Order: sequence, then structure tokens, then C-alpha cells
Amino acid sequence: MHEAIRCTTVINAPGLRLEAAEFCSESCILATTSDGTLLSLKPDARAAPGSPWQVLNAVKSFSRKTITCLRYLRVHGYILTQADDGVGLFQLASLEGVGLNSSPSLKLIPKTKNPACFCVNKQETLLCVCTKKKLLIFQWFEGEFTELQEFPISETIKRVEWCGEYIIVAQKKEYQLFNLSSGAYTEVIPTGKSTQSPKILQLPYNELLLLKDNVGVFVGLDGKLTRKFGVSWSEQPAHMQVISPYAIAVLKNLIEVRSLH
Repeated sequence: MHEAIRCTTVINAPGLRLEAAEFCSESCILATTSDGTLLSLKPDARAAPGSPWQVLNAVKSFSRKTITCLRYLRVHGYILTQADDGVGLFQLASLEGVGLNSSPSLKLIPKTKNPACFCVNKQETLLCVCTKKKLLIFQWFEGEFTELQEFPISETIKRVEWCGEYIIVAQKKEYQLFNLSSGAYTEVIPTGKSTQSPKILQLPYNELLLLKDNVGVFVGLDGKLTRKFGVSWSEQPAHMQVISPYAIAVLKNLIEVRSLH
């Protein structure tokens, strides 16, 4: 039997309430807890393969608000965070000096308070942040993101992802392609009948996977369908991730893996 995915335990702490996690490298995973603590983990070289990782650093009160999302910027070596007080940024290398009279500093990006979602383009040069009333575009410059554009929005955006020169946004009833030059929206597909949050995943070869109920629909950078058939799961996923050439879905009681081909 072909083994597509192998699951291992990274953190084994039943009393710890984890909020977000991000894989940075084979030797580094970051995680946050409900009390604002930032954890840095690495494999335990003395333990057997598949054993839980060990906590290298625990930065208490790292954030005043609970961080619910982490995103590693591999090109720059920085981490983006999302919390109620805004989208933040800090340097991954700053964790190396924790405990030696220094601690990483989280810098909040202006005008991003109460963010609904955010995304970065593949080159990690542009950042899009959606708040309750605005869609904001920032550009990377000398170690920080500076504001480039601002658009008002009439309806809350639940998910956002870069789509070439455009942006795909997921609202309550439909996915739409947003033109940054004209500010115009073009409908892509409905989000479906389910009340769960929509999902947008970047795929290799200039495609995206949009979740409609329990089916993943393939679209191109122009927002048009690229395949006649989608990826089906036994129920609507609570979470999705792509590890090419597979799509992974977390359901209520199990994890399902599907081929993207």
C-alpha cells in the first residue's frame, strides 16, 4: 500500500491550548497559545523517530492578544502574525537570543486592527490585509511592509489569496476576483450552502483550489475553471492544506488525503 502521508506528534501537552502553528524548517516549528505565549520547537535528537518535539524557547506575553495565525516568509526570514490588535511582524532569527537579555519584538503593521484575514504573494513582496471595512495592500521595503493601496469593502471578506495580478476573496455567498487596478469584482463561483468558513489554497502551476461545500474546485489565475472535475471529501473540511501532489483535509473525526492529479 502506498503511504502518501505519515503523521507524527509534534506537541504532546494536553493542558496546553494551542491557537496557531507554522512549519519553518525541518528543525523549527513555531506555535502560539491562548495566553499570548510564543513557542519555538525543535526535534529531540535523543528521542526515537516520531517522538514529540522539545520546546526550545517559550516567550511569555509575546502578544497582548491571542495570535490565531502564523505565516513564515521564507524569502525574508520574518514571521507574520494575526491577532485582534492587528497583523504583526517579527524576525525569526530574533528567537535565537531569547534568554540572553533579549527577546523578539513584535511590530504591528499600521491600520490592520481587527483583521479578518491576510495573505502574501508568492514573491513575498506584497501583503493584503482585510479588515472589517477595508482591503489594504502593503509592499515589502527594507524589513517592513509599507502601505501601497486602500479599498473600501461593503461586506466582510472571510478568506483572501493572491491570484497572479489579482486577488481572490471569499465572502458569505461567493468567491470573487478583485482587480487591484480598477477596484472591480468578478464572480468566480458560489461558496456553497454550508455555513462553515470558505477555503482558498494556492497550488503549483498557477492554480488555486476553492472549497465549495465538500468539493475543491480548481481555478486559474483568471478566475476561470481549469478542470472538469474537482476534489471531493466525505464531508466539508474544517481545515485544508496542500503538500504537493496531495490535498489534505481535516474532518471531524479523521484526516483525508486526495491526489491533485
